[in-house]
Amino acid sequence: MNIKKIVFLGLFSLVSFISNAQFDTFRSGVILGFSPNKSILESAPLNVGLTTEFILPIVKVGAEVDLLYELKALQLQNGSFTERFSNFKLPIYLKWKIGIPKFRGILGAGATYSLSWKDLSDYGISLKTFDTWSFSAIAGVEIFNKLQLRINYDYQFPNSQLKHIFKGNTTLTLGIGYWF
Repeated sequence: MNIKKIVFLGLFSLVSFISNAQFDTFRSGVILGFSPNKSILESAPLNVGLTTEFILPIVKVGAEVDLLYELKALQLQNGSFTERFSNFKLPIYLKWKIGIPKFRGILGAGATYSLSWKDLSDYGISLKTFDTWSFSAIAGVEIFNKLQLRINYDYQFPNSQLKHIFKGNTTLTLGIGYWF
């Protein structure tokens, strides 16, 4: 088994472990995001998935782990866009909540692992799947301890085979989440 699959399965197992843990401040939800940068129909990423968090009660610091399915367009160095491709994203954030329970600010930072599948033979690359790592940061508000509005910034570190073909390694996403 190659290292990419081991890392992805290990991180997915971590999410499963956290979801089975008995934390008083543990909860799960759903999240939806889109990018306002470009035309949504043309190139902007759209993502949807599950989210889990556990926060320590007194200091309001904890972690958030998401499992997202994303549709994203490839942008070539010449600026043109191709069709969309699918990927799974696994962001892990160190998260801090500020404010009163009815209206809290949230800040977070962490790493995101993305595993994509797209036949890149049209671009001279013999890859059926590829992965990337990115630095991710979030900021937003949580209303009534249920609804979360946030901005997510990703700075992607593409592997060397993809760097010379594709352009654009940052993504700004607006998201909405709901905690159960």
